[in-house]
Amino acid sequence: MLPFLRKAIIFLALLVLLLLFPAVFVFMSPGLFLIHGATEHLFPKDDLLRRTGNTVILSFAFWVFSYWLTMLIPLSLTRLFYLTNIVFSFWFASTLHRPRPKVALWDRGNAVLLSLFLFVCAVRFIPLFDRITGSVGDMTQHLYMARLITIHNTYSDSYLPLLPFRHFGEYPLGFHTLAALLSQLTSFPLYRVTTFLSSAIYVLIHLGLYQLLTRHFPKILSLAVSSVVLLLSHYPQFLNQWGSSPTALSACFLFFAYDYLSAKQAPASASFVEDTGIALVLAGGLLSHLIPPIGFLFYFPTHALIQCARGREQATALLRNHWRVVLLSASFITPFLLNFDFSVFARSAPAITVHHTDSFAKVFDSPHLAAPRVVIETLGFLAVFAFLLGPTMVLLLSGSALYCVLRRMQGSDSARTHVAEFGGALGIFCVLLILVRLQLTPFSHLLQTERIHYLLLIPASLVLAVFCHTVLPKIHLHVVAALLLCFSGLVAWNVFDHRERHFESHYGTFKHLRDAGLGSLLAYGFDKANASVTEWDLRAFEWVRRFVEKDAIFLTNYGDGGGLIASIGERQIWAPHGMEIWHGAELRQWQSTNRPTHVYIGRIPNPRYPTEFTREELRKQPEKYRLIYDVEQCSVFKIEDGRSRGSALGTGHPRATTSASTA
Repeated sequence: MLPFLRKAIIFLALLVLLLLFPAVFVFMSPGLFLIHGATEHLFPKDDLLRRTGNTVILSFAFWVFSYWLTMLIPLSLTRLFYLTNIVFSFWFASTLHRPRPKVALWDRGNAVLLSLFLFVCAVRFIPLFDRITGSVGDMTQHLYMARLITIHNTYSDSYLPLLPFRHFGEYPLGFHTLAALLSQLTSFPLYRVTTFLSSAIYVLIHLGLYQLLTRHFPKILSLAVSSVVLLLSHYPQFLNQWGSSPTALSACFLFFAYDYLSAKQAPASASFVEDTGIALVLAGGLLSHLIPPIGFLFYFPTHALIQCARGREQATALLRNHWRVVLLSASFITPFLLNFDFSVFARSAPAITVHHTDSFAKVFDSPHLAAPRVVIETLGFLAVFAFLLGPTMVLLLSGSALYCVLRRMQGSDSARTHVAEFGGALGIFCVLLILVRLQLTPFSHLLQTERIHYLLLIPASLVLAVFCHTVLPKIHLHVVAALLLCFSGLVAWNVFDHRERHFESHYGTFKHLRDAGLGSLLAYGFDKANASVTEWDLRAFEWVRRFVEKDAIFLTNYGDGGGLIASIGERQIWAPHGMEIWHGAELRQWQSTNRPTHVYIGRIPNPRYPTEFTREELRKQPEKYRLIYDVEQCSVFKIEDGRSRGSALGTGHPRATTSASTA
């Protein structure tokens, strides 16, 4: 009777927690319950960091898939959330007879490990406190897609009522589903939830790379190397400036999937529950973004082939241990593929290809360089590689790789596999760059180098870890302390230097020193060039929601905060970001049958993009543009024309033209 009572109390406690703090279950359920009965080999439970990472990534993967479940079953997203957690809580409580893993927390090594992890969390969550929301361009798209999920709270086959497009779901909705779910379960607005989620994803990327490294190296070294690689590399950090959080989430899923699938290559069996969890994480990569999984299809087979070179037993284990994961993963992405509009995919290819051509032209087309074309192409390849990783990371990686090669030449076998895998990954990187450069495949437009090279960071980290694991113990402690002191001084100088320049891009004079002094991290955390929304913009959006007609259509500047009217202001905008790629024909048809009714000009224009509308120019045309809101350089103009002039005069817009002292 006592065991039954104990299980009942635990089940009731979980239900109370679910009712009081439901958002917590987005991070811990069903991941915590899935790994409870899993093997230590696949999901290590003796390490708090690895257990945390596995719990969150498995939970995220399930909730990403849950949106597509609502396409198949007649349940809302939130009802599915509560029902699923009740079931998993009951299952967890009923299986607690199994022995709990011992997780050491208070030894000296774990204290250092947790301190380093808290530092990683602190720097990764800087954007949450430094800006209101991310890139106006990309976040415009992500916020109105997430808002559409919150409006319907289930599967939707169109963008209505936000946008007049008939098909919804051609862009994977993993990030948007998580954001919508967290927003519905908390009192936080959607634009703050997306900022929080964007920061949390980068912490998970650290944990994914850390877990993979711990299979070969000590814990503290693994976290230190993963931190160095991810804090120094330009990408995926630079994605945060764009607001491309779905790409980062996809890469995060694939880092963990890479680790799980690598661990499964060992001749060991796995349960159906474990395979289901791995398949969910693997599917989560595609259900969050299309591009990183394309890179995974090239990188991981290369890794698997190198592992199979050890012998027939490894090759047999590869086939035996992975077939079920592949089938399960395929079943999880089937609803997305059934909904996917391949005609939209075909229509988007030319627009994306043009962007590729323009980007590569800046690197490869060098008419002032008097050299054969093959030399220019080679230099272009090296330039792309150096830009993606950053000059400091390239120097560290080159030195580590050279050291490992020399050790191999001297007869050491400790780095053989890691060096071979890094060489294979570099070869794949070159092949993919050639494919996208020459447009040799129907999907070349998806091979965006700044989004598919992330898995190259895994073998790069392994090579750097080999170097550190071998060399650092031989260096005197005073030398290590002196190097850390010099590095700290460089970072401090870089912070003050960036502060004087308002944390704008760290390129320019002393760019290599700035890069070595965590310049990419400072750009990730403090560069607001693409984050133009201010508190005054939010007040203007609130005014728009209260006083502007619901069928209003706004003209906006691309770089300022106006684009977010589509989500925060809850009104349509004339040129919604991303729709010119996915729904160009429908967008043009809609524009041909509608007219913009208002113009919004935000407080902070973006110098990187042309400003189409200015207050000065619109005020010169009072017969066409009537100022109805003007507070702290946030302005709303009503467009007066023959069709709308009469109705506009009768709308009773309360004119708001105050200063900061009276707002």
